[in-house]
Amino acid sequence: MAGLSSAAVQLQPTQLDGQSVDPNLLQKLEEASNTILASPSADQRHAAEQFLLDFRKTKTPYTICCCLMEQTRNDYVIFQCACTLKEAILREWTQQSPQNIHTLKDFLMQFVLNRPSLAVYVREEIVLTVAVIVKRGTLGTSADDRNHFISQLTKLIHADNGAARVVGLSTLAALLTEYGGNGKGTDFGLSWEFHLRCKKVFEDKELLTVFMVLLEALQQLAGLDSVPADWETLALIAKLLALAEQILTWRFSLPLYILIGMASGAEWNFILCF
Repeated sequence: MAGLSSAAVQLQPTQLDGQSVDPNLLQKLEEASNTILASPSADQRHAAEQFLLDFRKTKTPYTICCCLMEQTRNDYVIFQCACTLKEAILREWTQQSPQNIHTLKDFLMQFVLNRPSLAVYVREEIVLTVAVIVKRGTLGTSADDRNHFISQLTKLIHADNGAARVVGLSTLAALLTEYGGNGKGTDFGLSWEFHLRCKKVFEDKELLTVFMVLLEALQQLAGLDSVPADWETLALIAKLLALAEQILTWRFSLPLYILIGMASGAEWNFILCF
């Protein structure tokens, strides 16, 4: 991925939060994860679930989670780390510097690109975390920063590497879900006005670009003398068409001053917006 190298995103122990990693923590997480995925007794399941829930509440867990993700091959542990990062960055957004947030986003993108064999649910949680970071920063970042990110996704979608294309499209799908305001997005714990503003910015600045990226990818496939009938290509076409349809049926926002007034009114007004 252009602009992302492993050296550029490698997290040093003090780069994000200054915490060191308990050498026994990974073992405990893997044991709890294996217990959840097995057929434990009720007491064993409860103990494992409680341990994972407590882990999800860790303060400033960025270095810890990133190190654990690199050290383990247990998909469920990686999933729990991604969930923890997503919840923490939303909870502690104002405490993190823009550089730390950017570093975390880059790390997650590079990680998912470097692990093409991740289980689908794990990959989707990681790119969802990336999409949440992008949306949360909408009102505080420049259009150039967001355009650069869309440009990076475009390169992935047009890559020869099938795994890279999957990551690019999955991230794009997560962005559309988060910005779409269809009730399927992440709970940020912020006002509806925040979501309305983010949605309007995305519609005005990035949505058309995303649509053109999808059309170009479809046109590229349509221009082939013969489209491969393998599962990977068919899945790619289906994903491109689904995302294009999502944009074609997009429920566009009304002018912002109307949206803000409606968001502060009755519930039916909110439904009209979304």
